[in-house]
Amino acid sequence: MNTERNTKRNPSVDCLKGISILFIILTHFSWSDNIPHKLLFQYWVDMAVPIFMILSGYVYALSYKRKSIEKLSQAYNIPYILEKMIRYIFPYLIAFVVEFIYRYYFKKHTFVTLSEWISMFLHGGVGPGAYYVPIMIQLVFLFPLIFFMIRKLDYIGLISSFILCFLFEIIQHIMHMDPEVYRFLIFRYLFAIVAGCYLAIGRHQLSILIASVSSCVGAFWIFLLTIYGYNPMVVMPAWGGYRLHRNLMDYSVCQLRFEKRNRNSIP
Repeated sequence: MNTERNTKRNPSVDCLKGISILFIILTHFSWSDNIPHKLLFQYWVDMAVPIFMILSGYVYALSYKRKSIEKLSQAYNIPYILEKMIRYIFPYLIAFVVEFIYRYYFKKHTFVTLSEWISMFLHGGVGPGAYYVPIMIQLVFLFPLIFFMIRKLDYIGLISSFILCFLFEIIQHIMHMDPEVYRFLIFRYLFAIVAGCYLAIGRHQLSILIASVSSCVGAFWIFLLTIYGYNPMVVMPAWGGYRLHRNLMDYSVCQLRFEKRNRNSIP
């Protein structure tokens, strides 16, 4: 991949986003218990959210390059931070109001106290995807550190993020972290986000051979976890399919898609 990456719109990003959206819809469809397993959803449908996180890191990094952000002080400029937060909060607020009206008037759900209403808002609403907005808000504040880490350390930063994620899994296991708390923490997606940033600005991209081996390692991890029945000590059982090792496959999918696009591009 060319290290002088173009900051113009990348069609591969839109393609991967569109496919991931379809996969997320499939994930939340009311399948019978054994259908997703029979169709091996864990190998294709379940990669949707990790790929979204990789793309978030990729797009954020290109945005920083477009805006010529060269210092942490620029990245943490209050107007810039507010602009990023509004991009998430405003559409979320509209969706939340619609959801509130629907639940109140059609589902006859009554909110007993104001604190319950506020708690629901802060928790991203209701449903399996409610963690997304809180995680994106965390990303606004964390990404400047990720961006400058990759700019300074390059692939060492990518490897370091993998190690940090692994340590996070060990810590949450030792602390017996509540699954609901774990669900809302961005650190479970740290490697995916850093990988996306590295795809955008990393100076030494993985060779196709290494990317393919990485993908095989991730695929084998999914096999151990979802088919063989392996239950690792340091992984939240309910979220194991989205964990660190499978991101190796998801990262490789994104890199190979971008490599193909670059090979087919006219200079």
